Amino acid sequence: MVRLLQQQQQQQQHSNQKNALIFVALFLMSAGNLISSQRTGLVGVKSIIQEHYDRASAVLIGGFKSFNENRTEALQNYEEVGEIEHTNTTHWCVISPSKMPIPVKFFWHFPHCMEMALPCWSWFRSQHATKDCGFVLVGGLRFDKQGNSTWQNQLVTKHMGCKVLHVPNEQSISSNEGVFHSPNLKFLRPTFGRRGYLQNPDDAQALRRVVGVTDAWVASQKGNGKPLRIGIIQRTEKRVVTNMNDVAKGLQQALPEANITISTFGYPTVLEQAKWFASKDVIVAAHGAALTNSVFATKGTFILQLYPPGFYWQSLDPLIEQSGAIALDWYKGDDPVEESITVRKNPARKNDMQHQDFEVPVDEIVDILLVALDKKEATPLMMKKSSNY
Repeated sequence: MVRLLQQQQQQQQHSNQKNALIFVALFLMSAGNLISSQRTGLVGVKSIIQEHYDRASAVLIGGFKSFNENRTEALQNYEEVGEIEHTNTTHWCVISPSKMPIPVKFFWHFPHCMEMALPCWSWFRSQHATKDCGFVLVGGLRFDKQGNSTWQNQLVTKHMGCKVLHVPNEQSISSNEGVFHSPNLKFLRPTFGRRGYLQNPDDAQALRRVVGVTDAWVASQKGNGKPLRIGIIQRTEKRVVTNMNDVAKGLQQALPEANITISTFGYPTVLEQAKWFASKDVIVAAHGAALTNSVFATKGTFILQLYPPGFYWQSLDPLIEQSGAIALDWYKGDDPVEESITVRKNPARKNDMQHQDFEVPVDEIVDILLVALDKKEATPLMMKKSSNY
């Protein structure tokens, strides 16, 4: 079953409490008011496990609102909001290595880069400055280091329409050239806590629109009685789900009216990637960089991430939730907390475990989504540790 963490005692009592671990099909649903915005999903945070379990259990016990109603509501809740015109003053968001929570070498991997850029987008919107925005990259940071076609460079320069200024250090910035904001991004990615990608779902939906995916286009693709649209992402290397085609077949058998597509997600433009995410009601994928595009998912979309044994790092769950979608997780193993902690103590083994290919139990994956879609009730079996593990 999907492994939802529950540990009622401290670590020294853990071995005696194995049978008390409860694994729930849905991990910390965040739609509506079901889950507090303070949910923490990082491995090793044990003091909040009971709270997480109680919340997730409440979701399962209380049941789900009709998914068809949610789909319609979600689309109706969209409202095109015109940008407030601002004075011709560029608002600059400063990204400095001294205030980044990651080493500089990871900045060019776009999931990490977006941890830096998306909080700036929220700030631009709060200042009504999206029409005149800019990034100041300090100390050699670049959006285009790997070429102008990189995801982050397209998003920032083409779609956000922001200027990019490069300076050797923060002392080189002149306050006479605009309004500057230098966030300490370390606080937006605490050691134990939620990453602060965005301030609210409206920021994500506004970004989707400036990329070119309009509300009218979304409405033409999903909702209003249209067949359920399920997208499956299949990685081509490292962390490949070896029986993903079987998952697609299982879902098609359980949901014969659904439109199910599998993609390796090799789209060259941000617009194509955004359209793929925005047009889906359900997305299934192994945890990976492509899910950074969850920022373009429309409200109420279920996104199920699959994890191999020994690797359970929910870095993208906050982005999914802050975008208005609903994060679900499935982990292959007994205890995602303890197993991942053990693996992370050995960097070489961690690298091997997080890149391993793996197989998933099709019936479990299908059942998780049927419960989420309100097409099947969660059984007691779904709330207990499977005897097969």
